[in-house]
Amino acid sequence: MALLLSVLRVLLGGFFALVGLAKLSEEISAPVSERMVRDEQQCWGPGCWRLQPLG
Repeated sequence: MALLLSVLRVLLGGFFALVGLAKLSEEISAPVSERMVRDEQQCWGPGCWRLQPLG
């Protein structure tokens, strides 16, 4: 019984760790995607690739 509970605890811990990483990744990637779309909308012609300061 103790082994079963230990296995369940490890599986649930792994599940919640993965869910947390997915949520964190989504929070990080959303602002980056928005900035990329915004930069593309400001670009009107060929050769308009330029470095943008972060932040």
